[in-house]
Formats: sequence, C-alpha cells, structure tokens
Amino acid sequence: MEENKVNGSYYTPRILAKLLVEKALNYAQKRNLSILEPSCGDGVFLKELLGNDDFLSRKESSICVVEKNHIELEKTKKYKKNFSENQIKTSFNAMDFLDFVLHSKKKFNLILGNPPYIHKKFLSDRQIDLSKTILKKIDLDVNTIYNIWMPFVVGCSKLLSSNGVLCLILPAELLQVKYAEPIRKFLFREFNEFHIMSFDNQIFKGIEQDVVVFFGIKNSNNKTITHELLSNTADQLEVIERNILKPKKYLNKWLWYLMSNEEIELLIRIKNDFHSIDTYCKSSAGIVTGNNSYFILNQEQVRKYNLGDWVKPILKKSAFTKNSLTFSKKDFNALVVSNNPCFLLDLNNMNSDDDIPYEIEDYLKRGIDSKVQLGYKCKVRNDWYKVPSIWTSEGIFFKRIHLVPKLIKNTMKVNITDTGYRISMIEDYSINSLIFSFYNSLTLLLLELEGRYYGGGVLEVTPNEFKNIAIPYLDINQKEFNKLKSLVNRNKSIEEILQYTDEIILINHFGIDHKTLEIIRRLREKIVKFRVN
Repeated sequence: MEENKVNGSYYTPRILAKLLVEKALNYAQKRNLSILEPSCGDGVFLKELLGNDDFLSRKESSICVVEKNHIELEKTKKYKKNFSENQIKTSFNAMDFLDFVLHSKKKFNLILGNPPYIHKKFLSDRQIDLSKTILKKIDLDVNTIYNIWMPFVVGCSKLLSSNGVLCLILPAELLQVKYAEPIRKFLFREFNEFHIMSFDNQIFKGIEQDVVVFFGIKNSNNKTITHELLSNTADQLEVIERNILKPKKYLNKWLWYLMSNEEIELLIRIKNDFHSIDTYCKSSAGIVTGNNSYFILNQEQVRKYNLGDWVKPILKKSAFTKNSLTFSKKDFNALVVSNNPCFLLDLNNMNSDDDIPYEIEDYLKRGIDSKVQLGYKCKVRNDWYKVPSIWTSEGIFFKRIHLVPKLIKNTMKVNITDTGYRISMIEDYSINSLIFSFYNSLTLLLLELEGRYYGGGVLEVTPNEFKNIAIPYLDINQKEFNKLKSLVNRNKSIEEILQYTDEIILINHFGIDHKTLEIIRRLREKIVKFRVN
C-alpha cells in the first residue's frame, strides 16, 4: 500500500476489498449489474470481483472503470479479457472522476470504491471549480472545498439508479467534522438505509488516516442505520459488535450512531438533566501571536536581545503542563530553566510616536528582515508587532486532546496561546469546582461525541462545542480538590481518577445508579478507542 498526500492515494488492502465486494453484491439484488469503480487505483476491487463466483454468475453485467492516472489504468486493463470471457462488459476511462460525473448520462446500480482524499491545499483551481459545480447540483453552495472526497460522494450518489447501492471507503472524519455536516445531511436524505463499518484498529497500516466504510442502499423500505465494528486480527476481519438503529431524528454528529437506540436515548435523557458549561464560566480563545517563533522566546533569547522589560509569561502548548491540575510559578520556572519558549513579547504599551528603545528597534528589524510583518495576522494589525488580546484567566482548557482532556487552574496567571481557551468563572461559581465537576465519565463522553478529529487520533473541541458540553456541576471543598489534584500529580490512570470523581458527582450527588454509570463508562472507552485506535 502507498500513501500520497498530493494524489490522495490510499490503496485498499485486499482483505477489506474482498469483504466489501461480498457485502456489496449481497445488497445489490439485481442479477445484471452495472458497476462503477470511480477511482480504481491498482484495481483491487476488479481483482476481487473476478474472484467472486456470485458476480461471475451474473452474466451480461457491466463494469465501468474511471482512473485519471494513465499508468494505473493500463495495469487494470489486464483484467478486461477475464471479464469478457465471463460475458461481462468493461469500459476503461482515463479521466478525472469529477469530469466523468458532469458528463456521464448513465446510471449504475452498484458503485464501489475508495475515492482519493486530497486536502484543499493540494487541489488545483480546476478541481475546486468542478467540485463546486457538482455540489451545486444538490443545492449545496459552498465557499470552500475542504477535501476532494466530498464531491466524490455526491457525484457517486447522483450516478446511482433508483435501486442502487453505494459502497465507499471514506475518512472517519465524515462522522463528525463540521465541514462534512452538509454531506451527512445529504446522505441521510438520499438513502433509506445505510451501513457504517468501523475498525478497532487501523485497517490502513502505517498511515495516520482513520477510515470507515459507508454503504448506502436506496431501495430499502425502512429508514435504518447499521453500525458494525470489525476486528482486524490475523489477517481476518470479524464483526465484534453490531447496532441496528431506527433513528427518530437526524443527529448532526454520526458518532452517536455507533451506539444502540437504547444507549442514545439514555445518554440524551441524562445529558438533558444538566446545564451546559457556559452556565458556570465564560470561555475565550487564547492569544494569536501571528508568528509564535518570533513573538514567543526562551530565556536565552530574552537575555540575548535584552527584552526582559517587554515580555510576559505564556504557555505555548499543553505538553508544558504534564500531570497537573494547576499551573503555578514553580511550574513556569521549570520551563524557564529548561530554556523552553515561554516569554511573550508584549509591545502594546509602546507608542509608535515615542522614541523606540534601541533593543526593541533592533528586534523589530530582525522581524522585518524575516518578513514576519507580511504574515496574515500581522498584516491586518495597525502595528504589526502589537499582539492583541493579551490577558490572563482563572483557568485554561486545551482544545486538542489525545487520551485525556486538560482543564487546569491558572494559579500563575500565565497567558495562553490559541492552543487553549481562557476560562473565567461567572460569579458564585469556583474554578476548583468547575475543574472537579468536569472530570466525570459523562462529561468526558459528551466531549468525545461533540468534538471532531481528522486523523492521528487527536480530538479537537471548538469554542461552541466546549460551551455546549453538559456538566454535572457540584460545589466541592478544598480537600476533595486536593485529592483529585494528587491523583493527577501521581499520574494515575483516567479510569482510577473517574472512579473517585464519579462516586462523588454522579452517584452520591446526582443519584445516577451504578448500572447506568457502567454503560456511560463503557461508551466512553468505546468512543475513545474508536478515535485513537
């Protein structure tokens, strides 16, 4: 298998291609199939079709192959003779699938493939224009094409016959990123029945690309959503969990569909018993410097350029706050001694009409020589060197999460970059109680379900997503906070930490029974495992 970020090539493992061919043929009941492979790559699906007796028995079927890479397309043409011998017609089209969508008049009753995943920064102007044209055909007028798989999904859906079946391998971000929401709504509307297949570990080895399989079935009588979790061990794919849902309403984030109807209803009911976190605090984005390497310096640089009177303490990233619920002066001093970049250049009090000190003038010249002033964030400021919105808060929430989210008390009153949100408590509520209340199984599960991730297993929570997270807020005492702080400082597992906080918050105070709590814990572990593989 190869990875090519520019061409979006993630070639499908044979073990997965074989399974998908078998399932797709099972869903496609029509005997004489018209099949489209929209981006055939190395032809793995064609090879598996040739090895499938069920398909070969469906005489007078046809296969249309599209691939813009001429070299790869020539390789797949070797299968033409084999298909012909089984009375199966083939056509091979050396063209971009985006062009094919806009020019093809034919409908297909089975579309099967693994479209390319090409990020917007690698798309040509022509690809962007074609993509927008395709999306406009479903009345989806978008300003930004974030990834080429989006028009592939829409294009394939529009080429399906009224009784067609769609099977595509797609990035797992389909399930919950904001930019894919219009595509989710379209698919929910377009297909009566759809199946999502996910994997308990990465099926594409050696790359940071989490995938799911989407099956859309048009000729189903009932609106159902099926999720299957597959285990990939010893070169075998085995279903280890299956949920079949009859959705009562559309849910924006499809991660919810990885759960059963009963689990979804239980979670929504419990969630609605609590207020969102913005009831207790205000959250604001951290500081955007415009160029961290220039505006955030280490101690050695501060001394070298004589900038000590012009800097303020700042946290650059969450990794600088290991194993702690608080960030203190002692923690900051440890960063300074290690020569980490933790001093923010603040020139907001310097009047441009005044005489600029020599050391500042010299450092600004260095910035100009490096073209720092031409960066977008710097260019739109009145004075490019004045970083706006420099103020500190009681707490900090780091918006990117690996295994465990970080909400910490800012006892040092340190500044934070836009890797975090500044947390300021509303009157009558305390930062200690907010932090303690945040670390419970329910809130951490909801954070997983409402956030989004793009591959590599990192969860990201936007400002609005953070504000809307339900939290069972409880006023706690200093002893309880210190106990939680001690567990974190001693690097105890999140499971051990939640044993402590869940007992106090969810069971003793809010009356959630042990059986319900076990369901919540199991779901949190399941969703985290799905994310980090």
